[in-house]
Amino acid sequence: FHSFNMRSQRGSVFALPTHNPWLWAAMAGSLALSLGVLAWPPAAAAFGFEQLAPAQCGLALTLALAVLPAVELGKSLLRLFSAR
Repeated sequence: FHSFNMRSQRGSVFALPTHNPWLWAAMAGSLALSLGVLAWPPAAAAFGFEQLAPAQCGLALTLALAVLPAVELGKSLLRLFSAR
């Protein structure tokens, strides 16, 4: 999520165009590989992963998404103070 957020140092991720197919492909590929390693027991065993409870998966997703509002707040403060 942070790679989408950092496409611009000052512009909001919600105002930027979404026309970067390479970034979307990289995100989809990394998600597919990560889920594949987690879901396929031989790969999970090879990497030493254990199954997570749904609450743990929700916490991980929440923490991954937390970077979006944090960086957006920083960008908005930067825009506010640089405009003065």
